[in-house]
Amino acid sequence: MNQPIEMGPYAFAVTRTEKWPASAAVMTSDGKCQPIPTIEIRVVIHLLRDDAAPFTTDFNSFLIADMKFEDKAGNQFETSPVPISPVYRAGRYHAVDYVASAKVDPSMVGVRDPEHLGKDPRDFHLTIGNPSHERTQPRRVAIQLQ
Repeated sequence: MNQPIEMGPYAFAVTRTEKWPASAAVMTSDGKCQPIPTIEIRVVIHLLRDDAAPFTTDFNSFLIADMKFEDKAGNQFETSPVPISPVYRAGRYHAVDYVASAKVDPSMVGVRDPEHLGKDPRDFHLTIGNPSHERTQPRRVAIQLQ
């Protein structure tokens, strides 16, 4: 966390992790929905550099295909960055900060082991694939959440 990450024309850092209360519904054996408490994980991403050419892909579109939260049991929750207070300029949206979030729901696609589902952001890491890998840049990063 708080370390610069270089991917394609962008540099960014995951600066903050937030945990929000949430609930999910689970189907019981008698066919009734039962609410269960869970959490929503949010990370704030601060954009440090945006060298993308005008009228090309914006930051959230750049990362939309390969960003997910994963816990120690291998449960995965896809996410993508959403701009906070974006400004439209030169044919695309620009923002300084983005938020990526996922509700930790045992019924979601990507849950392999609901019995060992992470219960706190510290139980997860955020993985981000680089869709525009350049020589000195990583193909993928994993950031341990705090």
